[in-house]
Amino acid sequence: MSQEVAIGGFTLSSDGGGSIGALLVGFHEDGKLVYAGKVGSGFNDRLLADLRHRLEVRKRKTSPFADVPDELRRGTQWVEPDLVAQVEFTQWTDEGRMRQPVFLGLRDDREARHVVRERPGTVEGGGADTVAAGRPWEALRLHVTRTHAASGEEVVDLLGVRLTHPDRVYYPGLGFTKLDLALYYVSIADAVLPHLAGRPLTLVRCPDGVGGETFYQKHPGFWTPPQVRRFAVPGKGEEYLFVDSVPGLVALAQAGILEIHPWNSRVARLEEPDQVIFDLDPDEALPFSRVATAARRVRTLLTELGLESFVKTTGGKGLHVCVPLQPEHGWEELEEFTRAVALRLAREEPQTFIANMAKAHRKGKVYVDYLRNVRGANAVGPYSTRAREGAPVSAPVEWNELDRLSGPTDLTVAEVPLRVLGFGSGAADPWGRYLEVKQRAPTSLTRDLAG
Repeated sequence: MSQEVAIGGFTLSSDGGGSIGALLVGFHEDGKLVYAGKVGSGFNDRLLADLRHRLEVRKRKTSPFADVPDELRRGTQWVEPDLVAQVEFTQWTDEGRMRQPVFLGLRDDREARHVVRERPGTVEGGGADTVAAGRPWEALRLHVTRTHAASGEEVVDLLGVRLTHPDRVYYPGLGFTKLDLALYYVSIADAVLPHLAGRPLTLVRCPDGVGGETFYQKHPGFWTPPQVRRFAVPGKGEEYLFVDSVPGLVALAQAGILEIHPWNSRVARLEEPDQVIFDLDPDEALPFSRVATAARRVRTLLTELGLESFVKTTGGKGLHVCVPLQPEHGWEELEEFTRAVALRLAREEPQTFIANMAKAHRKGKVYVDYLRNVRGANAVGPYSTRAREGAPVSAPVEWNELDRLSGPTDLTVAEVPLRVLGFGSGAADPWGRYLEVKQRAPTSLTRDLAG
């Protein structure tokens, strides 16, 4: 979603350098300036310097907004609200705030007194038609500026990330390009970042798209943009990768990353996973309805153990049953627990489940892959694309949606942004509670489960 906003104040960056940390913005309604949120991303150094210069000469002592949250009354520098900015965001909150706003640029062609809250269907260029056509990220193209490098090649600057060859096709069957992938992640950033941010990553890099050469990357290299962050594991010589921002997601698209595989722990507590995953990998001859039934059986056992679980497609042939946890157990302890759950399933329902990874024994069954929970292992992350024709996505779904899916590749880059867009319009987010669930793995039952 896009919105013109009037700038009514700013805060300074916490790094002590004196640069702007965030803009306080709003729109006019009934003769008042209504506060709409803080915009803290989408800037580069040159832009921040220009903004600081423009805002310094507009300083005032009092807030221009009709009302602002109490926590903003201290530390904010108020300005005359006569500068207009263009902002991209994911949705309006119930409080009338913009969620995940990103600064796109100043609108010197607009007068601040004309800035009002835009309603669906009012944006020139018809974002609504694009959404209906299944490519909601297309509306964001209205705010993409193309330039040419000294070499003559076309480049795009998106949220401070330099996209080279933006029209390089990553998914030939769809004509889905590098720029499309970057805008896909911008359009769903509010849904994907809470699950992805701060986790070490293994990345599937396909610089020439699907069908081209594939590289599996977990360490930085010549290809790594600066917005993809690095960290060193104590006692190890190599650095690992993670992202924690929308520009970081855009940078992954620039690097040709078609799959994002996060660890089950985060950098801050690397040795204490905060989730486990049961990867249900079926015999290829099994119909999806059998895989869905198997996933529900896993859920039932986990419920009996006092654990709430969530499900997502893999973008492949199986399903992931995911369990959020308090980060208090180590890797080996959780590996043993998940192994015990897999063994219990295989012992009680041998006609459905197998806990042995050998494909020779998998005919007509579903392999419960618990090895996704070994330290350093990973599984494709929520909302990540897959490096497969059709651009399928590993998409969180409701349990009762499994019966309506014809297969785990039903949800693609065309459908997923529409689903996420619906979360702000009354549709339930199937993983809306995932990060709120506070539960502990009953590791004391591991021995009994394994039999």
